[in-house]
Amino acid sequence: MNFKNPKVWYTLAAILLIPAFLINLGLMPFNDDEAIRTLVAMEMDISGNFLVPTLNGEEYRAKPPLFNWVLWLSFKMFGVSEWSARFPNFLFLLGFAAVIFNYSKKHFTKEYSLINAFMLLTCGRILFWDSMLAYIDILYSLITFWSFMVIFHQFQKEKWWNLFIYSYLLCVAGFM
Repeated sequence: MNFKNPKVWYTLAAILLIPAFLINLGLMPFNDDEAIRTLVAMEMDISGNFLVPTLNGEEYRAKPPLFNWVLWLSFKMFGVSEWSARFPNFLFLLGFAAVIFNYSKKHFTKEYSLINAFMLLTCGRILFWDSMLAYIDILYSLITFWSFMVIFHQFQKEKWWNLFIYSYLLCVAGFM
């Protein structure tokens, strides 16, 4: 193994990030907001009403329903637990890093773009806090950043229909 080759370090970092993100997902009990999101998703399942989220039978309008749908799907796949509520954020974080890499490589080298994506993944707040909680923040940040990048790149290409269609679809996802 040639440790002078940067690809070895990138591969090692990618391999180590998986246990770093997944090992403690189910250890901490839910905090306030996580418990609320979980209850809303469970009530959607119990009531069968996926359009109007409720909390203790009352309409819950504090947050948009998209993340509740994601939690419900995760609960259906893995069962209801802290781990299954937090696992989607790991996937959204990987998606966020992929979007950063994809748009960075249009302007910079592949190596710089990879470092840019790793900077998101290894940021202290992400690594030690946001990635381990079932919060909507990473999903919403991904959608918002992606929207900015779509608008910027489609504007540069002067593809106006693509700019409006893709940015409005991302706007709908962000609103949901």
